[in-house]
Amino acid sequence: MGTTVRFGPKWLPILITTIYAGMAVCINPPLQTSGWIPISAYTNPQVTYTHGLGEVPIKVDVQVRVTDTTQNKYIIFSAIGSGHRGNDDNSEFGGVVYVYNENEVKMFAPGSSGGTGMGKLVHLGGSKYVGPTITGNFSSGHVRVRLWKKCNFAKPTYVSGSVTLNNAESTSYQEVFHTVGRIPDLVIVQVFLDNGWVTDAQGISFYSESSNSFGGVVFAFGKNSVRIWTPKKGSGSASNGVVFNAVDGWGKRGQFMYDDDATVRVWAWNFGDLENDPSKIVTYLRNLPPNGTVSQSVSIKDEGFLTVKVQVEAGTNEGFGFYAAGTAPTTDGLGTSVFYAGIVYGVMEDTIMMWHPDDSETQGCLAMVYGQWGNGNEQQCVKEDDSQIVVQLSYADVNEPPCKEKDCNPSDIGPMCVCDGSGYEGQYCGTIVQCAGPTAHQNANYDPYQHLYDFESTITFTCKKGYKSDSGDKTAKCNAYMEWEGLPYLCIPKSCGSPEEGVNSTMEVEGVYFSDHVTYVCTDGYEIESGDKERTCQANQQWSGHPPVCARSCGEPNENATTVVRTNEGLTIGVIATFECITAYEPDSGNFSRKCLVDGTWSGVAPVCKRISCGAPQDPTGTNSTLSYNGTEYESNATYTCVEGYHSGNRASFQTTCQASRNWTSMRSCEKVICPSHSTGVKADITSYQGKEYGDVIEYKCQYGTMLSSGTLQSTCQSDTTWSGEAPVCEDIVCSDPGEVANGTVLHLNTAYNGMVIIGCDPGNAVEFGDPVRICGDGGQWSGMKPYCGEVYQVFLNPVNGNPPYLPFLGIGTSPNNNPPITTEDILLLRVPLKSTNRYLRTLSSAPDDRWTSKFIGIVGVLLVSIPLIVTIAIDVMDYVMRNSVTPGNSNGGGGGSGNGNSGNGNSGQMARNTTSQNKKPPKVKSKRNNDYI
Repeated sequence: MGTTVRFGPKWLPILITTIYAGMAVCINPPLQTSGWIPISAYTNPQVTYTHGLGEVPIKVDVQVRVTDTTQNKYIIFSAIGSGHRGNDDNSEFGGVVYVYNENEVKMFAPGSSGGTGMGKLVHLGGSKYVGPTITGNFSSGHVRVRLWKKCNFAKPTYVSGSVTLNNAESTSYQEVFHTVGRIPDLVIVQVFLDNGWVTDAQGISFYSESSNSFGGVVFAFGKNSVRIWTPKKGSGSASNGVVFNAVDGWGKRGQFMYDDDATVRVWAWNFGDLENDPSKIVTYLRNLPPNGTVSQSVSIKDEGFLTVKVQVEAGTNEGFGFYAAGTAPTTDGLGTSVFYAGIVYGVMEDTIMMWHPDDSETQGCLAMVYGQWGNGNEQQCVKEDDSQIVVQLSYADVNEPPCKEKDCNPSDIGPMCVCDGSGYEGQYCGTIVQCAGPTAHQNANYDPYQHLYDFESTITFTCKKGYKSDSGDKTAKCNAYMEWEGLPYLCIPKSCGSPEEGVNSTMEVEGVYFSDHVTYVCTDGYEIESGDKERTCQANQQWSGHPPVCARSCGEPNENATTVVRTNEGLTIGVIATFECITAYEPDSGNFSRKCLVDGTWSGVAPVCKRISCGAPQDPTGTNSTLSYNGTEYESNATYTCVEGYHSGNRASFQTTCQASRNWTSMRSCEKVICPSHSTGVKADITSYQGKEYGDVIEYKCQYGTMLSSGTLQSTCQSDTTWSGEAPVCEDIVCSDPGEVANGTVLHLNTAYNGMVIIGCDPGNAVEFGDPVRICGDGGQWSGMKPYCGEVYQVFLNPVNGNPPYLPFLGIGTSPNNNPPITTEDILLLRVPLKSTNRYLRTLSSAPDDRWTSKFIGIVGVLLVSIPLIVTIAIDVMDYVMRNSVTPGNSNGGGGGSGNGNSGNGNSGQMARNTTSQNKKPPKVKSKRNNDYI
C-alpha cells in the first residue's frame, strides 16, 4: 500500500517560505527506554510495559515502528493520547493510543468490537492527503516506550495548578495563562482521568464532529497562554464527545474505557533558562524536496526529542502553535460539514517525512478546532496561508538534572530539590535563606540593623547607654536554618551607688542602677527650700540633681485656688507669696502679697477674686426684639427675642455674652421674615399675591376644567419662613358614571369637565321628571337631576344653557371637531307629538285599549254600575205587579193587608186610598238610588 506526493501550484511556494527546522536544546536523555514490543491490530492489539518508577512520569513518549517494504526500512511514528474515532464504518483508520500511571504504560491498537476490521497501527490519510510514497500493510509493527521522571527532565519554567476539563459546554474549553514571558520551547499537557490513569493532550483534533465514538484533548500554546479544548457531549453514542476514548474498536476487547471528566496540568519550558544550552541549528529549508522528506544534517539520536509544530500566523489563534501527530484521521465518507485536520510525521533514520491534507480539499486543515470542540471558543480551520511549519529536534549534549548535585523528590509541581543545609530554599533551592532580626539579646543594639539578613550575614552587638556587657557573644551569624549562631548577648544596667541623704527629710530608694529613682520626703511641717525632691541614676553612674534641704513651712497660702493663682514659689519662713486673679476675674478682698512669718503663719488674709462686670446689656430699641438677661457678670448671657414676624438668621432669638474684656459680644438685629418663592402648584393659577413677607397671602384658583386634589388654595408666609399648607395640586375634573335610567337609554356620555350625558326614553316613554341632558360641572358633579322615563303628554328636549348638545350618533348634527353643533330645529325633531300619545287619544273618546288591565277595569266598572240599576228596576217591577194584582171587588184582600198595616203592606193601603182619591198628591218618598227626594 502506498501514498504518492502531489504538490499543487499553491502549496509549493507556501512550503518554500514556511518550513524550517528548529534547534537542538538541552533535554536530558530518557531515564528509561523499553525494548521494541510487538503489537498488531486485532491479533495483538493491547500491550503493557511495566516501568516501576513509583511515580507518574513527567513525559511519556510512545513510538510506533512499522516497515516500508519497498526500502525495507523502519519508519517511526508517535502514538496518540486518545482514540479519534471508533470501528464504526467500512473505512480505514489507525493509530496507537496509550495511558500510563506510576507503574505501567498501556498501549492499544485497533481491536475487536464487532466492527469492520479496517484499523491499522498508522494511517496516512488516504486519497485526500499528500506526502512521500511508502509501502506496507502497517497492521503490525512494534512499540517502544521512553520515560522521563520529573527529576531527570529539564527544569520547567512554568507549572500550572489542576484545571477542570469535561464535555459540558461551560468547561469544554479552558485558557491557562503562563509566566514564561515568550512562546515556550516545549509544552506538555497531562490529562488526569478519573480512574487514576494519565494520558497526554495532543495538537491535532482529527475531526470537527461525529455521531460515533471520538474524543481527546487538544491544546495550542502562545506567548502568554495555553488554550485547551475537548469536544462537548454529542448525540448518539455515549462516547461521542469525551475527554478520553479507547472504546468501540481499541484494545483486546475493543472496550477499554472512555472518560467524560478530567483535570489537566500544563508544563512549559524556556530552554534559555537552562545553564547548558547547546543550541544547534539542524537545518533551514527554503524548498520542500519533491519526495516530501526533510533530511537532517545530523543523525536523529534515540535520546532526542522531536516535535513538529504548526505555527498559526493569522486568524483566531494567531501566535499559537499546534503539535503535529503520528497518525491521520479517516477522510473517506465524511459529510460536507465535517472538517478534518493534522500533519502526520514519521522518521526514517535521519529523514523526517510529513503528510498533510491536500490543498485542494476545502475541509482539510493543517490544524483545527471546530464543531464540537470547546463549545465554539477560539474555533479555526488553519490553512497554508495562515501558518508556518516548525520542526524542532531537542536533545542533550550535557546531562543537566533540574536539581544538579542536590537530591530531588517528585511533586505535583515538578521536581522538588532537597535544600537542607545549603543555605538556600524553594523548589530548586534558588532562593537564599534569610534570618529575621535577632530577639534573644537584652539591653543591646546590633549593627547593621535591618528586618531580614541573608544566609551567612554577620551582626555585631553593643550595650545600650547605661548598660554594660554581662555575657554572650558580641557577634552572631545567620546559618542555613534561618537561626543566629552564638550565645545571646546580654547587658545589665550600671550602678550609681547609694544616694546622699537630704536635710530634715527621709528617702524612698527604688534602686541604685541605671534609670532607678530616689524620692525625698520632708519632715512634717517642713518644705523643700533647695535641692530636688526626686533624683535618677544616670548613664554616667551619677545621681541627677542634689539632695534637698527642708526648712520650716507656713503651708499653702492660697485658699481660693479656683479663681486665684500663685505667681511665685516657696513656703518656708521669709518667703513672700504673690497672687493674681485668673482671666475675667478681679480682686475683691484679701491680700495679694503675703509673707511666711517666723511662727509658721502667713501675714494678711487670703485673697479673693470676683467675676468682672460688663454692665447692663444694650437696649433692644431698634432691633425689633425684646430683652431678657440673667446677670451682668462675666459669662452672663443676654437674650434678645424677635417680635412676631421677625427673625435673626432664621432663629427666633439671639444672644450676647459678657466677655473678659468687660464688653458684651456684638449686637445683631431682627429682620422681617421673608419666605422663599412659593411653588406655582400643578394646574393652578395665582389669583392674588401680596408678597413674600411675614403674613402675606397667596391665593390660587384651579385652572378651567380642574379641581383641587391636594394642598390648599390659600397660603400664608409664617414666622418660620415657610408657607402654610402645601402647594395646590389640581386634577382634571371627571364626573362619575351617572348610571342607567329605567325605561331609557344613555345616548351619549362624556364624563370630562363640561361633557354631557344624554338620556333617550324607550318607545312609548318620555321624561316625566329630571333632566335628560346633564352637564359635568365643578366638583365632578352632574348638573340637574337624574331623569325618569314614563308615560307623559309631551317631552321637550331643550338646549342646555342655550347650547344644543352634540348628537351625531343619532344622525342629527355632526362631529364637534370638524362641523358646527346641531341646531334648535334639530333638537325639536326629538319631541314626542302630543296627539300621538295613547293618553291624549283616550281623552277624546272611548278608544279601544288592548291592555288586559284596561279590560279588567272596564268590566269591573260596568258591573258596579249595572248591579244597583238592575236591583232598582226589579223592585219597581215587583211593586207595579203587586198593585195591579188588587181588584175592586176584593176588599177583603185589602183587609187582610190592613191586618198588617203597621208593617210592609202599607203600600196596599196607599194603593187603596189612591184608588179612592186619585186627585190628591202622593207623599214624598226618598229614593234609594240617589238620596234625592222624588
